[in-house]
Amino acid sequence: MNIPQSLLEIILFLFAIFVCFYLPGKFLFTKLKLSLDSPEDLFLPFVLGIMMFTLISYIFSWLKLEVIILPLFLILSFLALKNKKCLPKTIDKSHRWPLLIVVVLSIIFSLSMLTSGQYGNSINYRGDDLWHLALINELKVNFPPDNPGFSGIPLKGYHFFYDFLLAKITNVFPISPFSLYFHFFPLIVAILWGLGVYSLMYAWSKKASIALWAVFLTQFGGS
Repeated sequence: MNIPQSLLEIILFLFAIFVCFYLPGKFLFTKLKLSLDSPEDLFLPFVLGIMMFTLISYIFSWLKLEVIILPLFLILSFLALKNKKCLPKTIDKSHRWPLLIVVVLSIIFSLSMLTSGQYGNSINYRGDDLWHLALINELKVNFPPDNPGFSGIPLKGYHFFYDFLLAKITNVFPISPFSLYFHFFPLIVAILWGLGVYSLMYAWSKKASIALWAVFLTQFGGS
């Protein structure tokens, strides 16, 4: 993949997560009149937005109305932007350096995936990566999918909704499944994971140091 194409995919992915995840999630929180402080204001709308996008895409896929997915989320994002309460809040100064550390830890945590993927005519992959890519590409063109199988036995239900989410994103935006699976989503999931742990532990302890230790132990203290 050449550099201009990679930059285009990065821009499209940033646009996708903002329009399809963050703004719709923040819009719903605003309509529910739920006030969020920093850093929950970054974490919770993204998570709710991912759930909304996955659920709506799943329902529309059964109804064969996938063409409505992008217009619907563009409308939700437009309504969110009209409401100033839906705009991201400024990160409190006390959280800026800790959150930067969370991002650095998340990048380190996701390096094993970030260094995999397609490079020229070769592909570096681990364990079950080819299975996930097969299902993602199947879900791009068929729903319900004709599940890939092994020795004549179809494999069903294995991380289905994660692969479904990636398939719908690559359907809506011209982003390679390889880029989404190996690079973009591992990084955003790692960052959201770290951000979620930090937000929870800070809300509980009111100490950034405890929250950072929790992020470190969560990401690097297990298998």
